[in-house]
Amino acid sequence: MVSPQPIRILFVEPDSRSRRVVELYFRGFSGKGLEIETIGEPQDVYRLADKGWDVILVDTEEGDQSKVDILKKIHNRMAHIPVVALGGGTKQMITTGGADNLDDVLPKLTVNTAYLLRTITHLLQCRRLENRIEELKKELVEVSHTDTLSGLWNRHYITERITEEFMNWERYQHPLTICMIDINEFEYINDTYGYEVADEVLRSLGKLLYDQKRNTDYAGRYSNETFCMVFPQTPLSSALIGVERIRKAILRTLFTGKAASNFTVSVSFGVVQVTERHSHITDLIGSARQALKKAKAAGENRVEVAGAEPPASGPKILIVDGDEAHLDLCRDVLEEKGFVPRAARNGREAIEALQEGKYDLFVVDLQLSDMSGQEVIRRISASRNQNSPRIIATGSASDAVDQDELQALGVEHFLHKPFSPQSIVALGLELTGADSK
Repeated sequence: MVSPQPIRILFVEPDSRSRRVVELYFRGFSGKGLEIETIGEPQDVYRLADKGWDVILVDTEEGDQSKVDILKKIHNRMAHIPVVALGGGTKQMITTGGADNLDDVLPKLTVNTAYLLRTITHLLQCRRLENRIEELKKELVEVSHTDTLSGLWNRHYITERITEEFMNWERYQHPLTICMIDINEFEYINDTYGYEVADEVLRSLGKLLYDQKRNTDYAGRYSNETFCMVFPQTPLSSALIGVERIRKAILRTLFTGKAASNFTVSVSFGVVQVTERHSHITDLIGSARQALKKAKAAGENRVEVAGAEPPASGPKILIVDGDEAHLDLCRDVLEEKGFVPRAARNGREAIEALQEGKYDLFVVDLQLSDMSGQEVIRRISASRNQNSPRIIATGSASDAVDQDELQALGVEHFLHKPFSPQSIVALGLELTGADSK
C-alpha cells in the first residue's frame, strides 16, 4: 500500500528565539503526516515560493505590524496557498492591520497534532474545491463559445474575435483578413446521404480547418454549412497562402456515404482584407459574403477576393433580430435586390448602428436578448440622425402586440414570423421607393 503524501508546511518566523521555540514545538509532529520547514527572513518567502507548499503558517502575535507585512508579501506571491496564523491573537485583530488573506487562525497554546491536521486538511479540501470550481467555470465559458457539431468556435465567439481584431486595425493599423467558406450543394448531400453523413461532413471539415490553421488564426462555424476563418495581423497575400492550402486539403478529403461509397465535397471561398472603406465590422463581413457569392456563381472550389469596388449605393436598411438564421435570410434577399443591409443582433448593436449613420428603412424584431424591440423603436424615432424613419416591426404570432402602440411609435407595418422573403422585399421597395433589380 502506498503511503499518502505528507502535507508540506512552510512556517515563517523572523524572530530567532521564537523560531527556535516553534521548531522544538513542531518536533512532535514529525512522522505524523506533516513536513515542516521554518524560515526567518521574509525575503525567503519569494525564494521558496515554488517549492510546492500545501499550507503556510505564520506566528502572528497581536499588534505586530511586521507580521502583517509578511502576510502581505505572502499574499502577493503565493495567494493560491492557504495561510494559517498561529498565535494568541484573533483573526479579526490580525486582519485589522491590513492582511485580509488569512484562511484560519489557530491558538498556539492549545493546538495539538490532531487539531492541526484536521484544520489543514479542511483548508486543503476547500482550496481544491475552489480550484475545481474555477476550472469548471473556464470549461463552461469554453463550451459556451464552441460549436458542438464542428468543434470550432461558434458564430457569436468568432464575431467577437473579428470585432476585436477590427478594433486593433482601427487603432494600430494591423492588417486583418477574413475568409468565408461555404459547402456547395450541402442540401444535396443531406438529401442523398442523410443527415448523419451531412453532420459527419461538417465535423470532418471542422477538424480539417482546425488542423490547417495557424495557432494565431481563428476558425469558426458561421452558419449551417458556412465557416469563417480569421487571420489576425495578416495581409491578404499571406492569408491567401493559407486559404489555398485549405482548399487543396479539402479536395483531397474523401467522405463515406451510403453503401460505403466515397465522395468529395466542393467548397467556395470569399476573402477580404480590411480597408478604409470598411467603416464597421458588418461592412467587412458583408464584403466577404459578397466575394463568397461570386465564388459560388463562378464554379466549384473557387476562391474570390473582394475587390476595391465602391460601396453599394442602394437604400440602406438596418435589420435588428436576435435570430441569426432569420437575420441572414433577410440580409441575403435584400442584398440581391440592391439594398444595403446592416445587421444588428441585439439592442446594443442597433443603438451603435443608429449613432453611426442614416438608414432608409428599419426592420426590428420585438423580441431581443437585451432590451425590447419597442425600446429600440423608441430610440430610432427619437434619433436626430434619422429624418422621419420608416419602420417595420416583426414578431411571432404568439407575441402580445399592441398595434396602436406600435403605430404611435412610428411603425408602419407588422410582419408575423415566419414571413416569406418576397414580403420583406416588397415592403422594402414600397417604403423606400427603390426600383427592383
